[in-house]
Amino acid sequence: MRGSGAFLSLVALAALAARPGPAAGDRSRAPRHEVDVEAALSQMVVLTDGRKHYVALVPLGDADLTFYGDGKTFHQLRVYGSSKDTGAGTESRRFWAPVSTRGGDLEHRGGRWTVRCSDRVTPLVQVSEKETRAILARAVFKKPFWKRQAYALGRTDAGVYYYVDKLRDDNRTVDDPNPATGFRLFVGRKGRLKEQRLTDSTLDSKGVVLSTKGGHLTVDHASGRMVWSAKRGKEELVFLPPSDNALVIYRDLGLYGRLGIPCDVM
Repeated sequence: MRGSGAFLSLVALAALAARPGPAAGDRSRAPRHEVDVEAALSQMVVLTDGRKHYVALVPLGDADLTFYGDGKTFHQLRVYGSSKDTGAGTESRRFWAPVSTRGGDLEHRGGRWTVRCSDRVTPLVQVSEKETRAILARAVFKKPFWKRQAYALGRTDAGVYYYVDKLRDDNRTVDDPNPATGFRLFVGRKGRLKEQRLTDSTLDSKGVVLSTKGGHLTVDHASGRMVWSAKRGKEELVFLPPSDNALVIYRDLGLYGRLGIPCDVM
């Protein structure tokens, strides 16, 4: 057993050595869009559903280093809750999954890994050590795939939706503390919303005003109001808190496709 462990350690070191490093003189450990996993790489395992979808993580390790991908490119999952019992070897990681009724759950119980998305439970199996090292040697580990977040949602009494999204707050960087908000406005019925070309936007402590050639959308989160103003007059919209309408936004409106999470396909 000791000999086998030493052999695996040598394989792991060889895989690490084979990974491309930073250019000479470059002191950064990873590009801004990537995640530095070098310190954890030798402890990582790779799980698969058998359909070329993979999860990479360190069992009972740092939950922030949880990745999902195709075996070549892995994107970090936004894990917002985790628990583990090192004695029993069990753990659970809950990741951002707005298309699931309860978020996404990655669990290890009874020696088995599973992913739960709503009521669907998908078993995962650990790939062999040889395949694991081959995958990790060539893999690129990137920050979360999905970089936008819901900002505001409203609708008319006739069922026409006004939806606003923006760049996620966690895209802020040290050298750019005030990045562009990147607002987008979509209008239409479920499954048929169209992006509106913005001609101007105003953001302050009161809220946001988004302008198009056809009118202006005013969003005031403090008072829970959304108003659409056009030549024919103003229309008060039914204000729908995004936090209470994740399934409407990410599923029913039909705006988004792949989010870069296991629940895209599991």
